[in-house]
Amino acid sequence: MGQWVGYHQMVGDRANSMVVGTLNDFVTRREACLDLGAGNLRDSKFLLWQGFSRVVAVDSSEDSLPFATEGIELHIMPIEQFVPEKDAFDFAFSANTFFFLSPTQIANALQNVLNGLRAGGIMAFNVLGKEDGWVVMGEQVSSFTEESLKALCVGFEVLGVGEGRNQAKHLNSFGILETKFWHTISIVLRKP
Repeated sequence: MGQWVGYHQMVGDRANSMVVGTLNDFVTRREACLDLGAGNLRDSKFLLWQGFSRVVAVDSSEDSLPFATEGIELHIMPIEQFVPEKDAFDFAFSANTFFFLSPTQIANALQNVLNGLRAGGIMAFNVLGKEDGWVVMGEQVSSFTEESLKALCVGFEVLGVGEGRNQAKHLNSFGILETKFWHTISIVLRKP
């Protein structure tokens, strides 16, 4: 059993609210989408159901393999190393994943996404804010202010930024359910 199996079971198959909200509010063209940090493919499957004819999912863990399904192109590799085809996607996103990367890796991944989006294509992702419980405890995660996050998004038009602060359950590295304070910053971008 891999390290992410418990997390995949905990989150179930309901699509991430950031993905649903961005799709409803900003995405007009629904041909191809890219899921970076796909996990149990819950968001990829939701987008397939929403009418995308091509869904590409990328995750570094082989724990994603049991969730593979027809209609989803699954790539097992680090998301910061995935280089999409030029001008191929209408929507790209990364839910609850980028904060495990360094700021440099995030910036590189964003430039790869920028290259892979069609003009007018949308990118959405979230990161941890400076008050997040993991950040305060000194965990090896990246954290940002709204300003430092926007500075990473070179070449994109910022459509919206939102902050979230709440106590919620998560599985720790030992697979034990515990409560932690989440401080997240979500951003929606468009390729000009």
